[in-house]
Amino acid sequence: MSERKAPFNFIGSAAICLAAFLAVFCICSCSRGSSAKTDTGPWSLPTRSGELTARLEDDGSYGYVLTVSGSGEMEDYASAKDAPWYSVSGRISSIKLSETLKRIGNNAFSACTHVRTVILPDSVQEFGSQTFHEECKVCVYDSSPLASGSGVYVYSEDSPREAGLFWHMEGEKAVMWDTMRILFIGNSFTYTFDIDRLFAEMAKASGFAATVERITIGAHTLSQFADPSDEGGAEIEKRLTERSDYDIIVLQEQSVRPITSYDQFLDGAGKLVKRISETQKSCKVYLYATWGYPGQSQVIGQDIPTMESNLREAYAKAGAALGLEISNVGKAFTEVFKTHGEINLLGPDNKHPSYAGSYLSALVNAFTILGIDPRTCPFDGYPLPSGVKDNSDFSPEISQILKNIAYTTVTGGGK
Repeated sequence: MSERKAPFNFIGSAAICLAAFLAVFCICSCSRGSSAKTDTGPWSLPTRSGELTARLEDDGSYGYVLTVSGSGEMEDYASAKDAPWYSVSGRISSIKLSETLKRIGNNAFSACTHVRTVILPDSVQEFGSQTFHEECKVCVYDSSPLASGSGVYVYSEDSPREAGLFWHMEGEKAVMWDTMRILFIGNSFTYTFDIDRLFAEMAKASGFAATVERITIGAHTLSQFADPSDEGGAEIEKRLTERSDYDIIVLQEQSVRPITSYDQFLDGAGKLVKRISETQKSCKVYLYATWGYPGQSQVIGQDIPTMESNLREAYAKAGAALGLEISNVGKAFTEVFKTHGEINLLGPDNKHPSYAGSYLSALVNAFTILGIDPRTCPFDGYPLPSGVKDNSDFSPEISQILKNIAYTTVTGGGK
């Protein structure tokens, strides 16, 4: 009698196969999980001198704090990929550095894209141009040997009184102080005796942290500056597209164009205002109204006060059309001509400002734009900078007269 074969148990066999598959899967998964575990160090770092180590610690928010310990000079890395923490650099939220670290190697932290600020101890004397990510703010104390370098933020407990990059602590966080960025656009009526520099000195002396720049070309018009194919226009386009943080831009037209070619003046100013609004996050634009002078007043058949009054009217009209405020420098000049004819506001050519004229221009601009009361402005412009040759016999007494006239001009005096 032949043996009977047991019936094939399909369900049981399937269960065995599934169990075997799951066992193998778990083993593989555990193996992979083990090999994928993040290496948090510590690592021994390459140095030029001394001994340095680094390690990662959980920051409590699915990220890491990278701490460098020890003493010495870190060697450069050929690329960011060579740093031992590179594989998790995108999860590093902050970097803590040893108080005895002397040098930080190039490319060490350049892949740490989420590190927005780093505070360097005073012991650090050098770091590479690509040590940190480009958006990381490098902060130092004013006692640091790096405090005078470019591109670093220097500690200031109070709101800084000078232009530059500064930071302070809020709790345990490094916070950057805001610095006002101002740009003057114009011609020789702006660059003679560096009106922008005098403006910056007044801002600094009055407690403003301001970076003041200028783009000036002799005899240039706003229409030319508004043309990207023009030399000046190309420079403006470059500045406006490189950055979006200008707070104030001041526009000064060619000295007689608002009277003789008003439509072109308005068109050029309008194009610049439009481009500024397209490129800047929050920028206020001012028109800088200039003064009358002998040569041109005779050409157009007007005396100097009438020429200035007509210029002021044209600037006011354009300002109303474009929604801009006016800095009435010319009005202050006229008031000096009327009440203090002994003060020479014009240079030897009877057109461009003397040092006194440039100082008065800066006073009116600073009061109009920053609200700096000229009567009490600590910067009196005296003594003159080394090498300055002037025909106005500028003195502390003249400085105070000009301060008072700037005040009455902006507040409504000086008809």
